[in-house]
Amino acid sequence: MLDDVRRGARRHARLLGTVGFVALGILLVPVSAGVYWVDQPRLVTWWADLALILLLGVVHFFRHRSPVGALLLAGVVIAVGALVTGATPLGTILIVADLLYLVAVRSPSRAVDVAQYVAGAVAVVGVLSLAVPGGPPELVVRFLWIPVTVVLSLWWGRAVRGPQLEAAAERARVEAVRRGAASERQSALASERMAIGRDLHDALAGHVVGIAMQAEAALRTARAERSATTPGLESIRASSLAALGEMRSMIDVLRGDGDALSTPPTLADLETLIDSQRAAGARLQAEVGDGIEWDVPAGVSVAAYRIVQEALSNAAKHAPGRPVELRIVRDDRGILITTRNPAGDGVELPDSLSGGHGLVGIAERARILGGYAQARVDRAPGDAQWILEARLPILHESTEATAGAAS
Repeated sequence: MLDDVRRGARRHARLLGTVGFVALGILLVPVSAGVYWVDQPRLVTWWADLALILLLGVVHFFRHRSPVGALLLAGVVIAVGALVTGATPLGTILIVADLLYLVAVRSPSRAVDVAQYVAGAVAVVGVLSLAVPGGPPELVVRFLWIPVTVVLSLWWGRAVRGPQLEAAAERARVEAVRRGAASERQSALASERMAIGRDLHDALAGHVVGIAMQAEAALRTARAERSATTPGLESIRASSLAALGEMRSMIDVLRGDGDALSTPPTLADLETLIDSQRAAGARLQAEVGDGIEWDVPAGVSVAAYRIVQEALSNAAKHAPGRPVELRIVRDDRGILITTRNPAGDGVELPDSLSGGHGLVGIAERARILGGYAQARVDRAPGDAQWILEARLPILHESTEATAGAAS
């Protein structure tokens, strides 16, 4: 309840401010407080003061649109009221004082400061003249409220404006520091990416090129001799060339050339991956559901391909020449990938998939897409089986956000 009242007050602060000043002016009408310009005012009645206060209340309501314009219009209204009635009610003086305060707070013009100094000097001279024997004429004394009101209102407004300007300057400084820090981080990241790309090129690219060249040379000899190793050499050459292409794409991305990134492989390329594994000598038994790649978001399709690729690489590394089972199915919950291959004696795998970088990558790809990945060792009679299982939900609304992370 109290919060609703506070929100309503903030929403209608302009109207409430005007109502407050008008109400205060109306409360002062019965006591006839104000300044009388002549000894016998021509029209001093409660309804005349009330009309003048309500008119200034309308002007006051529009103060935020044009503070200077509202102040000038209020000055004209008070002057006309003084000429007609011969008096100025105290309530109208308070409204003009608030307009002066608002101008001092809002306006950056040096004219406001000049007006403050001039009004202050006039007020000081007027006050000092009261101590002179004989003093100034009574009419001059009556005008003394004008410079006093002006200097007090402008001084208070400038006093409030000072901390506001300091706070704004501090916010601007903090924002500049934040932008500078962000720029430095981006620069450091770009330098680090350049260094990684350079090291990746120097350390691996040459070796991969060497493998491709040696495979090409061996393939020519095998073809000439019609050797049975020809398919395996062709697979080695194709895999090395594909690895070289992906590596160059990664290097280009690390160096900041994002346009150079080649299209990553997806589930549509599974058949090529399976054939290359078999050509390399893997005893791979694959079960791929019909239409597995249909209507699958790009991010999910890329992640599924990478998970299969990493799982088959692990099987080839840890169980070379042993049978590998690959099963990929699609159901209402998404895509389920399962690989099974013999594991050596004494093999233990934590549930967190923390056994190596490849397994960590599989877990991260699945987690980013809202799925999961787990690995375990099945101690069934006979050879222990290393089982890797990953599930990727098919969420089309997350495709754009996760496509980059999954690839």
